[in-house]
Amino acid sequence: AFISGLRDNQIKGKASQQSSSNEQDYSYEKLMLVDELSAQKISSNDNYRIKRALEYFYQTGEKFSEFNSTLRGQNQYESLFIVFSPLREKLYQRINQRVDYMVSKGLFAEVAKLMLCYGSKVPPFKGIGYSEILSFFEEIDINEVNKLACLWDFDIGLVDESKYLDLLYNLYTRYERLVVVVDKIKQSTRNYAKRQSTFWRNQPKRFGWFDINEICATDGLNKPSSNCDVFLKSGSS
Repeated sequence: AFISGLRDNQIKGKASQQSSSNEQDYSYEKLMLVDELSAQKISSNDNYRIKRALEYFYQTGEKFSEFNSTLRGQNQYESLFIVFSPLREKLYQRINQRVDYMVSKGLFAEVAKLMLCYGSKVPPFKGIGYSEILSFFEEIDINEVNKLACLWDFDIGLVDESKYLDLLYNLYTRYERLVVVVDKIKQSTRNYAKRQSTFWRNQPKRFGWFDINEICATDGLNKPSSNCDVFLKSGSS
């Protein structure tokens, strides 16, 4: 957003901050009137994206759909991108290990506690890991969820790791889908990492893409440092 993002030096956003269903319907109807193409790509229930598109319209007087097609990707500033990326196989291996670690350290208990405290409809629960586990919780006895929630404290984290692992193993023996849930979290995270990689590779004026494994194994910081020197000298000339 900083390099090629929204211009906010004109009119401040005027989109309604109301979140009632009536206001949301109005906002979507308003978007249909001012930018039908954007409205066709956004669900009428997606209040965040509706307001984002309307904010852009009010700020610039232009359609958000036109920004997407003509302005996005055009840098407003001279910029240098240095991206450190591991080999895909190594990255996916680390993702799988990280998910297993998070599960073993109380991820299911944390989600259970959050669900009981805030409900299952809050926006953060659409994130990777939360959505998959919440879907699993909807299929099991609420008492099982309560037992997990009791093992999580917002200040200190997992209260009793041994008891948590016992509960998790017990769930695994009765719900084979538990393994599928964990695998789905891994897959969703790998897909997200792939999208990030694709985004950066498609950025204009990409000056440096470096294998983090090579940099860690050698004194490889000389290459990205050299790229920075060239970029800064070209800007000062």
